[in-house]
Amino acid sequence: ILKCLDSIELGKKIYAENISLVFLGHTVYANRALLAFLRKKNIKVYTQAAFNIHKQHKKFDNSWHFISSKKLSFVTKKLKSSVILKYFVKRKSGKGNYFDSKSALRGVKNDKKLNNFNTLFLHVFRDSPYNVIDKDRIFVDYFDWVINTLKILQDSKEKWIIRYHPSHLRWGENQNKTLLSIIKDAVGKKKLRSNFIIDKGKYSNDFLIRNSTKIVTFNGTVQLETACYGKKSISIMSYLKDQNLSFCPRKLKTYRELLLLDKSLYQKISHLSPDKILKAKYILYIIENIHYMKKNLNATEIYRHDGKNIRNKNFNKIAFKLKQNQKLFEKNSIYLKNGGSHTLTTNFIEHFIKAKKFDI
Repeated sequence: ILKCLDSIELGKKIYAENISLVFLGHTVYANRALLAFLRKKNIKVYTQAAFNIHKQHKKFDNSWHFISSKKLSFVTKKLKSSVILKYFVKRKSGKGNYFDSKSALRGVKNDKKLNNFNTLFLHVFRDSPYNVIDKDRIFVDYFDWVINTLKILQDSKEKWIIRYHPSHLRWGENQNKTLLSIIKDAVGKKKLRSNFIIDKGKYSNDFLIRNSTKIVTFNGTVQLETACYGKKSISIMSYLKDQNLSFCPRKLKTYRELLLLDKSLYQKISHLSPDKILKAKYILYIIENIHYMKKNLNATEIYRHDGKNIRNKNFNKIAFKLKQNQKLFEKNSIYLKNGGSHTLTTNFIEHFIKAKKFDI
């Protein structure tokens, strides 16, 4: 509370200086209060995440992985489906651009003994779910979500795998300790029933997504990956809702019904058509190849628990390519100045500027 009040005081100073544009490092914790104040005063705000700078709208949140229908349509016309499908195959082999997707592919890729199961994909509990606020979501945060989900699943006789987040250690989180505490709150005892399996990293995400009947997540890449395999996930918050690629229940009753729905009935309603699957792969490509500027910047992902060596390495690698990237920065500044929503990678920024696609 004190940090939020301090941020608001900072906002007052910014406003008093007649500053018209502000860059924020992120949109969570105390910065959420500052963002609200700046919006109220009609000050333009740009934020960064995942090697991407994006503008914040006055009345709703933007994120590095938000892809508008207009942008999707534009890229679909510019890129052949063969390019998209080739990247998806490359990504499945662990050579994608997004680090979390690479680390999630580690582990057993096939297990004939494990079948007829569902997967609950955990998030890093120390991470914040408030970078984008969806006022209609049915759970406040990751704790609220998992506690209530496990309470519902006590009435399920189906096999459920609880999958740890692949980057929890780099966040400095003991996810096992946290989960055991949550289980105690949810079911009143330290152990779940025998139809639950806790996966600390034995199986690859790819195997779990391909073979699970129901896939449950709060939000994030898993819901998109699930759509790429022809089925809808059950998500609490979805940046894909306008594309109808995942279930995003707005009532607890609906959420419960989906979790406990008979396997065959669920498979029927969660099935995606070939055109929807291709659309999901296009969105995944845009996020990881057009918005995600890691390769252009020569950068390395950093997590909260990473030490000075990783941080210094990242700084030095980016600094080494600053002059080489000057034209890229200039083009992106032109794009953002003219109304562009996100910075774009080298191979695509020119296409958007030439086509004057500044509103997508």
